Amino acid sequence: TTTATNWGRPLPTADPSLKALTSRPYHMSIRRLLASGCAGALAATTAMYGSCVKSEAGAGRMESAGFSWTTKEDFDIYVGNPKVNDLKDLVREFEEGKEVWPWVWLWRNKTGPHHVFVGVNASTKARIEALAKDEKNNILLVDSMRERNAFASDAFYHRNRCAIVENEVALMDVTSKILMLDDERIACFDECTIVARTPKGCPNGERPEELMKPF
Repeated sequence: TTTATNWGRPLPTADPSLKALTSRPYHMSIRRLLASGCAGALAATTAMYGSCVKSEAGAGRMESAGFSWTTKEDFDIYVGNPKVNDLKDLVREFEEGKEVWPWVWLWRNKTGPHHVFVGVNASTKARIEALAKDEKNNILLVDSMRERNAFASDAFYHRNRCAIVENEVALMDVTSKILMLDDERIACFDECTIVARTPKGCPNGERPEELMKPF
């Protein structure tokens, strides 16, 4: 299961542990679609490509793009097949008030820093718990390998205000500190930790001796 979060956009969520940190109005056409009854389908990560369809869709409707219930015309800027260099431009245009796709899901704001973990190991649990003690910190775990429950229950992550997605990271602009998930959600971060399980035989995370030999 994945958990929707509400850090940057007014996106409905079924998880009361995740609070809305900022609010910004949608582009009129997208806001109108949200009001038409599709909002419930956005409560999980499947919101990006869920089954929610605008009720008045008919044979003459243009092909959907972005969300399953929007077309390219619903966006001020639509980038198909985005590249790493597109991410900072899309965030800049979004901050200037334009509705863009890929969709800017999390962005820097006055509420507090965003901490992203890509992957999980034994140290991740302690780090998340420490960050959660400061309410200003926002925490996201990208668990594409579905390994988090080997270290803690989902109740632990939710209790510590850690949002969870099971997507892959498709693009990352390290310089601008922006990543894009494989469903084309853009997330800005202040700190990103990429971790992996420590292999057997390497209790301290050190490489096995045989791998240290020169080629």
